Amino acid sequence: LLCGTCVSNHKRSKRTQDHAFQPISEVKESGALPKPKRMCLKHAQQELRLYCATCQSLICSDCTVRDHREHNYNLVTDVAEEHRAQLEREAQMTEGAVEPLLEGIALIKEEERRLGEAREGEKAKIREHIAMLVKEM
Repeated sequence: LLCGTCVSNHKRSKRTQDHAFQPISEVKESGALPKPKRMCLKHAQQELRLYCATCQSLICSDCTVRDHREHNYNLVTDVAEEHRAQLEREAQMTEGAVEPLLEGIALIKEEERRLGEAREGEKAKIREHIAMLVKEM
């Protein structure tokens, strides 16, 4: 599952540009993605519906009473939406960086090729000079 920004980047990559994409709305409508309930290991009958920011872990409502009483926790759905929005903002910030980086990589590869040719040329000159010195002996 990819966000719009990642789909765009995925389509630009030579290795992944031929991949097929299906909108998440279609996937959800088809029922292809069942949402399994995540159950608490300590309280087997309780679903993990809360996120404890203090511990950075999923918890159930029973956990809030004992182990996470003074902690900062919120509904998983709210936290997930906040994180999703943050990831989208960060993805947008990096979107313009891809093309300049690819251009930079191409320049580096070209410079590497040029230096390799120059190195081979210098090696040939050194071999010629050594051969000339050996002849003069």
